[in-house]
Amino acid sequence: MNKTKNKKEIKLYNLILPIWILIAFPVVWIYTIPANFIVDSIVFLFTLKFLNIENKKEIYKKSIMKIVIFGFLSDIIAGIALLFSLMGLTAISRNSKILQGLFKNKPLIDYFEFAFYNPTKNLPSFLLVFAAIVIAGILIYIFNSKYSFTKTDLTKILKKKIALSLAIFTAPYFFLLSLEFCNKFFNIY
Repeated sequence: MNKTKNKKEIKLYNLILPIWILIAFPVVWIYTIPANFIVDSIVFLFTLKFLNIENKKEIYKKSIMKIVIFGFLSDIIAGIALLFSLMGLTAISRNSKILQGLFKNKPLIDYFEFAFYNPTKNLPSFLLVFAAIVIAGILIYIFNSKYSFTKTDLTKILKKKIALSLAIFTAPYFFLLSLEFCNKFFNIY
């Protein structure tokens, strides 16, 4: 008896996804990397000043790159979660007779059709995209409070306050921008 027939095959179809994103949208990366660095720096420095923290320059130098990297990581994870949720909704709505009946034979994905190209056009699309923004904000908070300030002498409470400020003010609200709006600046299509 051949034991290999009983094993499940695992294929990594999405391994190339990050490279594909960089190749498909190089212009976007050129703008977003410096923009994120600037926004993160402004929010971080303002928060340090607001909290009357000394050694701002030293803390900034020790933390800013981690803040930017974890911000990007959080945005990417939230974007992938949004993509997979839409793929899941599409698959479920096409294969579920119960959902088709519940939504009057209109595919469930039709309620979320604008999530990528105009998320403010209807409420379901807006809520789905807003959920992705909340996920990114939560991840920004977790990553920054646990990892970004490890080489500083900030107290745990200050780390959490700074992380909360970064989570609120640097969450990817740009997810709500429509492709039509972006096309005016980046000539996407």
